[in-house]
Amino acid sequence: MIFRIGHWFFLKRIALIAFVSTVGVVLVGYYPSIKVGFLGDDWWFLGKAASLNLPDYLAFYFDPRAQIFWYRPLYGILLLGEYFFFGATPDGYHIGQIVLHALNCLLLSGIVWQYSKRWRLAFLAGLFYALVPVNNLAVFWIAVQDPLAMVFYLAAIWSWIVYLQSARTRFYWLAFGGFVLALLGKEASVFLVVTLFLIDRWLMAKPTKFTEMIRRYALWAVTFVAYLALEYRVQTTAYFPNRWGYGLGWHVLENLAHYAALVVFPWIQDGVLIYVVLAVLGGAWIAFLLWHKSRLAFFLGVQAGLTFAPALAFPTMFFQARYLYFASAITAMVLAMVCEWIARRAPRDAWASAAVLALVIIAANGWVTLTATAEQVEAGRQMRVPLRDIYQQHP
Repeated sequence: MIFRIGHWFFLKRIALIAFVSTVGVVLVGYYPSIKVGFLGDDWWFLGKAASLNLPDYLAFYFDPRAQIFWYRPLYGILLLGEYFFFGATPDGYHIGQIVLHALNCLLLSGIVWQYSKRWRLAFLAGLFYALVPVNNLAVFWIAVQDPLAMVFYLAAIWSWIVYLQSARTRFYWLAFGGFVLALLGKEASVFLVVTLFLIDRWLMAKPTKFTEMIRRYALWAVTFVAYLALEYRVQTTAYFPNRWGYGLGWHVLENLAHYAALVVFPWIQDGVLIYVVLAVLGGAWIAFLLWHKSRLAFFLGVQAGLTFAPALAFPTMFFQARYLYFASAITAMVLAMVCEWIARRAPRDAWASAAVLALVIIAANGWVTLTATAEQVEAGRQMRVPLRDIYQQHP
């Protein structure tokens, strides 16, 4: 009894330390980005919130026939709420992106803890995800919906793991609700149902009757098919497939190599070196998978591919690292697993080695992120210079 109470207080203290550390790292890395201002199509989205009445605004986001790019009504709801509070002041929107990203870091830690019950592994996964360099633009750019969709994506995974472990029905419905909201947030969530199925049948692998499987997944299957039909309706007239050739082709393989390279080594985004790194680290992962037959390694590889699969069909001219916002969570988890493996080899020396490696990773992530933040703030300032006189006269 005393041991359990002591263990409970220890975990509470670790959870508090993890929360403060993770949120603190996110704020240090991204708080300067509130000075970036509006970028790209931020103005276009903000203009809809400012100019349309409520019925027209809701129709603009919820009516599939009105869509010219994609179907993401959840972002429309968020943007309308932000516009109500912040108007045309960009700082509040950037704070919103930072908060969403911090929440995703905490959710990732929660998922790793729920599955593994290893506090160090969970803590490092969230801490590494906080500043993974490929996520920078997704946090800088308020029109990027990935952080919003990711909240419900991760919440669905956490709820699903709890459901499979405890068989409590409410977590089943929480997972399903997260799935639906993630779909309404961004198309990158489309394979979430596959992820949840793999967690069930591959990672957990509890004996389950066929009839129980039918009951468990029937609603998910119907929802998935309905969403595909809706998305097909949107994409038949959408901008990218009809003007820029979004679809299958040889460019998919080039995109696959580039995105996969950034997943395994997110600190270098251009040049031949990144493909060398992909060959080395990718080969090491395949060798590990074949040698150990690790279900977890297989799952993580498949999961990473599923999260950026929708972006592979874009022409290479539209390549952007921000499409890896979902997949970089796998990068953070693998880095945390490496540190955890080192720390568990020996009580003292391995602990020190793991701590040094973790600090190096955090420092590398932080340096790249802070540099990118400073560059983006300056680029935003220069972009606004021609409009300064107009803004001063008409604030």
